[in-house]
Amino acid sequence: MSISYIEKITNFFTKYVSTDSGETLKYRHCLASLHGVVLYLLEMTDAILAAIKDIGLSKYKDSMIPLIKRDAEELLKIIGE
Repeated sequence: MSISYIEKITNFFTKYVSTDSGETLKYRHCLASLHGVVLYLLEMTDAILAAIKDIGLSKYKDSMIPLIKRDAEELLKIIGE
């Protein structure tokens, strides 16, 4: 049984992103790297949208939440949402 794109993205974020500030920076880098993915792998767009909408911001420090939101919004603009 193959794993779906959504599961791959979710597994990646779950594995590599935690609540400390160093990991938050990794998460922001992940969001930035998805810019290229949505431009060249259009079949991943729905999975990426689902992952962005499922971001649990409450686990991040208050100071990081606006930055993560901004990164997600930039990615949504590229997708056209």
